[in-house]
Amino acid sequence: MTQAAASPPRTRVVARGRPARVGQWLRRAARSDGPERHTLALIGKSTLAAGISWVIAYDLMQATSPAFAPFSAVLIMQVTVYRSVTQALRYVGAVSVGVALQAALGLLAGPDLLTFVLVALFALAIGRWRPLGSQGSQVATAAFFAFSTYVSACLSSSDAALACW
Repeated sequence: MTQAAASPPRTRVVARGRPARVGQWLRRAARSDGPERHTLALIGKSTLAAGISWVIAYDLMQATSPAFAPFSAVLIMQVTVYRSVTQALRYVGAVSVGVALQAALGLLAGPDLLTFVLVALFALAIGRWRPLGSQGSQVATAAFFAFSTYVSACLSSSDAALACW
């Protein structure tokens, strides 16, 4: 084949600057069912879930720490409804196990360093349980937050301190 008969080399127009690259990314997201579109869908769903969960926690439930609701909502959000539900069930299971573990050990042993170390040991071991999947780390996270709340409650009230020992 001669050089003249060969098709001309394909040249790709390279966008210059960040705004041009962002524009190209958005056009790909609008035209294809690729990772760009999935990313936009996940961002949109997560934003909506975070907003709704904030309203529920802050306005309806008047929670003292409403930020945990959007944190949890975004953490379990996935591209598909099936994956979101699966992750939500795993998340709720992991958090429930972590809080229950802390409650059991906290009530049996009291709010001291040895109890915390035992909570950490068991929570981290349970978090490796395969059915919890990627939410396994939430066992320890929930147990640590619950232990912190438990210790704070024990220290903040003289009546509660009697119940903690």
